[in-house]
Amino acid sequence: MKRILIPVALAMLPAAALAQNQPQPVTGHLDIIGEAPAACLMKSPAGTSGTNASFDPVSSGTGRIRIDQLASLNDATPLAAAIRVELPVICNAPHRIVLRSGNGGLRRDGAAVASVAPFRQLLPYRLGVRWGADQAERGTDDGTPITIDASSARSGDLAVLFTLASGGAPLVAGNYTDEIVLEIQVAD
Repeated sequence: MKRILIPVALAMLPAAALAQNQPQPVTGHLDIIGEAPAACLMKSPAGTSGTNASFDPVSSGTGRIRIDQLASLNDATPLAAAIRVELPVICNAPHRIVLRSGNGGLRRDGAAVASVAPFRQLLPYRLGVRWGADQAERGTDDGTPITIDASSARSGDLAVLFTLASGGAPLVAGNYTDEIVLEIQVAD
């Protein structure tokens, strides 16, 4: 039996020696990295609804609110008008919404002063914004922009509200305009 065991032991020796000469596997890894930059995007209006007012899209991000009849034909006093314009917005980070009136109200083209007794040439109105559960509204004669700070990413329809009250001093004849500026900014 010793003869049989010795050749078996010798046969196993080269296999063990070969195992020690094999190179060890080398491991490594690759990291995959990417960054989604913070951004806010606004598309053309998704819908509007109004009374004595309509919305005309001019281009992406620009439109015109048209008041069908600004003043009464009987006494030149302002007539009520209201419109809600909904804009699809997506912000993938905390952000700020700012809404402001350029003139502080509807100003008659070429008017240097707000009123010429007993008439007026500047017609304040109410401006508002609704963004998710957040909402804010104020008169344009306040002079302060409307600001909403959103602490997280959000998407949906942002509503801009325009409301003009009826009555008050009569208006001087002419075209009345204002520029409403809506800014959507990624928070710092």
